[in-house]
Amino acid sequence: MSIASLHVYPVKSCAGISVERALLTPMGLPYDRKWMIVDDSTGRAVTQRTHPKMALIRASLPPEAFTADGAPPAGAALTLSAPGAPGEVRVPLAIEGRPQLRPAKVWEWAGYAADEGDAAADFLSAFLGKSVRLVRYLGSGADAADAAAALAAEAIVAGGGVAGAEGAKASLSRAVDPEFVADGEVAFADGFPVLVACEESLADLNTRLQQPIPMDRFRPNIVLRGAGPAWSDDAWGGVRLGGAGVEVSLVKPCSRCTVPSVEQSTGVVTGKEPGATMMKFRSSSALGWAPRFPRNAHFFGNNGQPLGSGMLAVGEPAAVAGQVNWAAAA
Repeated sequence: MSIASLHVYPVKSCAGISVERALLTPMGLPYDRKWMIVDDSTGRAVTQRTHPKMALIRASLPPEAFTADGAPPAGAALTLSAPGAPGEVRVPLAIEGRPQLRPAKVWEWAGYAADEGDAAADFLSAFLGKSVRLVRYLGSGADAADAAAALAAEAIVAGGGVAGAEGAKASLSRAVDPEFVADGEVAFADGFPVLVACEESLADLNTRLQQPIPMDRFRPNIVLRGAGPAWSDDAWGGVRLGGAGVEVSLVKPCSRCTVPSVEQSTGVVTGKEPGATMMKFRSSSALGWAPRFPRNAHFFGNNGQPLGSGMLAVGEPAAVAGQVNWAAAA
């Protein structure tokens, strides 16, 4: 078994970047879902679930950004572009001085993130036809020090405030779901640092669909090849990846929403597939995983929590690390 491809999605729900090499850490691949687009008035995340054309917003980063261990490369920037939009927008990777903060919400989490300014907001608002802002995850790392001071001083862009350094720290970082991971941090991904998927499972799914779909519909971070029979990863408790053998705990099967119905190359919803077909044989009930997971959920790939750090490269080996039986857990 080997690593078939690696993918980073710098802006939540926007187009991804395929890379040949990347440094995996406990928070996932570099810059993955480091940014998200939020509603200007509510701070709530805007995603392909309601705005499928977000798939057309392209993000680019210099290749060295994915392999750097520490500070971003000097002068490096996130560049955003979109078809039909005038020009592009550059967002420096290095934060200079005290960031301006804005309330942000994704799923159950509500906190503060760094506002990336009017140029990015105007560009994205014009493309989406909705007043939005681009915000950056700060978390518990080095970027959060000045942000915590800003919060303590209530120096925020819009709405609300917190009291004290401890409250500031809590509202800048987001924990992985404690039901599955005891101690972990995740940026703006739906819930976990990485998503691991297998080519063989997609191949089997495509034999059941009238129109085959590419892997990008499922937006994985790490795609594996040579896993054996389709859906073998249902029973994996973890994987060891790359020459360094970085272990990733596969903490739960990934339940899927409606985003896989969006054609990523066009930003168009193509119908109810693949969800309708997957509900027939990949639902919690069909797999014997209810009531551990909701009966109306259906699954593709696994949510993962990296247990260490190490460089990964396409073509490097991968191996199963432990087994799990979700039917027994149910």
